[in-house]
Amino acid sequence: MFDHVGQKIMKLAWAAFVLGSTIAVVAGIGMSDAGPTWIFIIVAGVFVSWLGALLLFGFGRLIENSDEQVRLQNITVKLLRQQNSRTQRTAENVFRSPEEEADPVLRNLQEQHSQGKLTDEQYQDMVYQHRMENSD
Repeated sequence: MFDHVGQKIMKLAWAAFVLGSTIAVVAGIGMSDAGPTWIFIIVAGVFVSWLGALLLFGFGRLIENSDEQVRLQNITVKLLRQQNSRTQRTAENVFRSPEEEADPVLRNLQEQHSQGKLTDEQYQDMVYQHRMENSD
């Protein structure tokens, strides 16, 4: 019942336009004996029906677009979580060789990172700096 609400509102807008225009035309024709005001009734009735349907259709489109935005945000959050998970795994496996694994500075950095004392970015930067200093 509450699925695809935007599409349902847009269909309702179309039906309201058709119904309102039909009523305006029938009322105008029914008043054709009253003089030239029947033309005004038809034109005004169709215009008011069109304007109401336009607003209702726009509201339905707005709801439909917001539903699409929520769907895309959920996909983005899922992808970011997957990427973050991969980044954390690669941050844990920072050692390139047994010599680096024995390096007390890298071990200390890894321990601080696993305890949450260093952010991923700080951890990666410090490991990089240490490697650059010891690459001689």
